[in-house]
Amino acid sequence: MNKFATKINNREFIGREDITSYRMDKSVNYVGHKAFYECTNLSSISFSNNVMFIGEAAFEKCASLQTVEIPDKVKIIEAGTFALCKSLRDVKLGKSVDCIKTEAFFCCDSLENVIVNDNLSCIYDNVFYKCYSLKSVTLPKTTTIAQSAFNGCNDLSLIIKCNIDEYDKTIIGFDSIGRIVFNNCTVHLKNGLRHNIRGPAMEYNDGSNDEYIIMGKKYTKSDYEEKAMILRINEIMG
Repeated sequence: MNKFATKINNREFIGREDITSYRMDKSVNYVGHKAFYECTNLSSISFSNNVMFIGEAAFEKCASLQTVEIPDKVKIIEAGTFALCKSLRDVKLGKSVDCIKTEAFFCCDSLENVIVNDNLSCIYDNVFYKCYSLKSVTLPKTTTIAQSAFNGCNDLSLIIKCNIDEYDKTIIGFDSIGRIVFNNCTVHLKNGLRHNIRGPAMEYNDGSNDEYIIMGKKYTKSDYEEKAMILRINEIMG
């Protein structure tokens, strides 16, 4: 690659098993689609601070990659960018990232921690699907979360930067929540409350044995047990 090149082309290093680490020159501002796809021995990547775009599946199946720090000029994590990076443990998103697209971290089953910024506004479907080791994510309250975004994150503790004062308010301030967003997760609210995510949509118990909250609406235990199987997400969010 030319020392003064401003971009890494689509598929430029695809399948290169000889690359174990890579440091981008400061002139690079663009990383193409599948640029490092299936570089199975790539264990570390150092981005240029000037990178503004990282393409779809750019690092997909980089099985040895362990940590990622996204530069501050990147606004979107494209679809499948780090999918199936089986050794990836820690991710820090730059301060400008406002959207994480479909399956960006799909099946990164060693991923434990993700640091996001307060500008994050949307998480697409299946972004963290089956990230079994994911332990901690802190989200701003304005985040829109799509279907199955955290499904299968069995050890996740999700910290929400907001408060619940009344049951009839939209749950934890999210703009929108798709179906089966969480499953077997725990949510910690900023005000110190703790709720378990029980069911296929956004459901949790309010800490007592006889009241349940489903998308911000209160149900008695008998109502919950009677209706839980027939509730639909559009009814819940209505």
